[in-house]
Amino acid sequence: MTGACVEAWNIESTTKLNNVDCRFIYLLENPKPGTDDRESRPSSGEFQPGEFTKLFEEVLNTVDLIFRNGIDWKAFVAAFQQVQVENEDTELAIQSIENKGDGVVVVKVAVPDGADKEKIHSDFTQNYQLALQAVEEKYKAQLQAKDNEIVIYRQQSAEMKEIVKLLANKPINVQVDNKLENKNMTNSNDSSRKIEIGSVGRDFNASGQALNLGEIDISGEVTNTINQLPESPEPEKPGIKELLTQLQEAIAADANLSEEDKTEALEQVKTLAEAGQNPQEAGKQKTGKKAITMLKGLVSGLPATATLAEACSKLLPLISKLLGLG
Repeated sequence: MTGACVEAWNIESTTKLNNVDCRFIYLLENPKPGTDDRESRPSSGEFQPGEFTKLFEEVLNTVDLIFRNGIDWKAFVAAFQQVQVENEDTELAIQSIENKGDGVVVVKVAVPDGADKEKIHSDFTQNYQLALQAVEEKYKAQLQAKDNEIVIYRQQSAEMKEIVKLLANKPINVQVDNKLENKNMTNSNDSSRKIEIGSVGRDFNASGQALNLGEIDISGEVTNTINQLPESPEPEKPGIKELLTQLQEAIAADANLSEEDKTEALEQVKTLAEAGQNPQEAGKQKTGKKAITMLKGLVSGLPATATLAEACSKLLPLISKLLGLG
């Protein structure tokens, strides 16, 4: 086939390409006006023995993933990893990424001979949509958290203003203890008010009303919820309690996660533990599915070798199966 032009040729799975003798080919029959460039392959030099066959066999053994509005790469990585787990007997590898313009991107995934391409394509499409939803939910949650922080700040500011107005009209006894300096202002009037301010940035007490701004120990809550689950009857086969404990430990050990992400991940583990207490309840199944989706979205931005990413790829399918989430 040396020197042949293969423009518009059609090949499929039954095309025999073994033992083709070819040093080079052309991709275009008619070059651009005023040129003699017919797009040769290879672009320079000649095919080595077997290279022609290898080049065009790769075209047959791929699954083409087409994205028409760009790609969310966090969702893509999460979906690709999940498809690899669901098709563990099939070796998958990204062969090429092509930007076709106008937001259209084509990712070619190389698959072995005999692979169920339709299933792989369908699995990826479903997992990509779930991962995309999880990423979007995470962004929404972060924005909502920021909005809530602003509301709380405004409420606290309003409360402080009211306290200041109230105290401005009455004799006061103020004691400040910041571990550096103590100052006392006293007044013998029985109607005095007392403000006690502890270490700076900690508790604030006014007229016996206490406001505690300490952080809730979410890790302890998760442990307590998991401990309410029954242990696996088979020591060699971990149950839902043991799997969730492993997942909690992976979250705590992953240095790639920020404190905010760790808190979010632990909240999802707590949700799964609550679902495990009554897995047949429809509401629990719904929240359990959402928790798994959120965890997949969370690890989508982590390196594949990250502690939590590896744990999720191994544990989430087992947890989902035990909870009957499909």
